[in-house]
This record gives sequence, structure tokens and C-alpha cells, in this order.
Amino acid sequence: MAVWTSAVLWMASLSLAAVSAAGVGQNVARGKPAWMSTGRGATRVASNAVDGVTTATEAAYAVHTQLYHSFAWWKVDLQIQVQSAVVNIYFRTDYVLCSDKDRRNGLNLFTSGTNSSDPTEGHLCHSVSGRPDGTDISDVLNVTCPSTWRYLTAYTETDNDGYGPVLDFVEVQVWSCASGRYGASCSMECNSRHCHNTGDSCNSDTGACSNEGCQPGWAGPDCTACASGRYGDSCIKYCNSRHCHNTGDSCPPDTGECSNAGCQPGWAGPDCTGIYRIVR
Repeated sequence: MAVWTSAVLWMASLSLAAVSAAGVGQNVARGKPAWMSTGRGATRVASNAVDGVTTATEAAYAVHTQLYHSFAWWKVDLQIQVQSAVVNIYFRTDYVLCSDKDRRNGLNLFTSGTNSSDPTEGHLCHSVSGRPDGTDISDVLNVTCPSTWRYLTAYTETDNDGYGPVLDFVEVQVWSCASGRYGASCSMECNSRHCHNTGDSCNSDTGACSNEGCQPGWAGPDCTACASGRYGDSCIKYCNSRHCHNTGDSCPPDTGECSNAGCQPGWAGPDCTGIYRIVR
């Protein structure tokens, strides 16, 4: 009776990087509750920074804390948890008493999962640094705040212009993946993964499948396609290790099966990697 046994090959898991794409996330800060340490005037309120208006040339669109305090802060409650979200802050460009940029230097961003009375509670995501007049700081701050969080706080103790620490900006956006997407700039679709358990949840940061792994022909934490030249469970097999009779056979990523021409002498199995032997 003829039987065959498969040779076992090993390799490390493959991880595919997501391709950056724009326009697939959502600004989860817009319209959410916001408040700040102090307010200057009846119109420059905390909610101005989450109203969706990014016009930077009118003071009426800005938030503005009072002058001559030892610190200033502004906070938003996203009301949901986000993972590795992108934060954009639009600074004013119309303030010309000294410079339209001199209240940017020294701004710190803190993220937290809880609403603490301490504005610096949580994780320091980013510190804006540059010249006191801010002329080397961009009009729009764009940073990614890692991990999982719900509250974002802008905080400063820096006096750049002699009026004390002041927060003075027009809009804060927090971009998070829309439902059903994950990865860098939310460019990957959850339903394009090939998890062994098709009901796996989809982490918006990594899209990682559960410990059950991937379907044959797929690999990596989020079970994306095998690299060229590999196939099988977790893509651990090499196409060029097969012994197809037709050496030009295609290599299906799930099975690596050779064509109907079969295997070279001494080899067996659908992918011609099993050693053919006679059992007496």
C-alpha cells in the first residue's frame, strides 16, 4: 500500500503594514462636551473648539482662556473609547498684537480614560515646542495619541508673550476609525481579514484576530494574504519547496496544490511535498 507523509517547514509569522489612506475615519470630537479652566468673554467658549469650524482668521471662532493665570487647560469628553487616534489642533492666525503664533509653544496634550480633576492626569501624548513667538510651529498640529483613551486635555504653563499661560485656538479634531475599519488612517477593512473564527472582533488599532489564528493561505496578526511564494497554514510553506511534475505550476496560497500533471517521482500529496514510499 502506498502512503505519503508531509515534510514540516517553519517560518516566523508575517505582518503586513497598512497603506495610509485619507477620508475613512470620523472626527469623534465634533459636538462633544468640552470645558476649560477659565473663559475670556461670552463668545470664546470651550465648545467653539468642537463645532466643526476650522476658520482661523476670526477670534469669534476661537476658545480663549483668561490672562494672567498660572496655567490654562481645555478638555473634551469623546464619550467613547478610541485607540491610537489622530489629533488635529487648528491654531489662530489672526492675532497680531505680538505674533499670531505666540501661544502655541508649550502646549501639552494629555489623554486619559477617566475624567480627573487634575488636568495633567493620564498620558502625555505630545508637547509643542519651538520659539516663543511660535513662528517655527505649524498652523495645524497633527499628532497620533497612542493607546486607548476617552478624554483629551490641552494644557499649558508657558508664558510666551507676557500675559501668562493662555490657550487660544479654533478647533480640535480627533480622528478615529469608522466602524468596520482598522489600521493606519483606518485604511484596512475588517471584513477583508481571513480569521479562522470568522466572528472575531476587530480591534480598530491592529485588527488582530483571536488566538485561533488564520485560515489557510493567510497570515499575520490580522490574517492578511501570504507573501508571494508562500502558502498553507500561517503561510509557513514555500512554493519552491514543492515537487510538482510541472515546475511552472501556479501555487494556490491556501493549499499549494500542484496541477493534474501530478508530482515528480518520489513525491506525493496535493502539494507534492510528501515523501512517497512503499509500506511492505
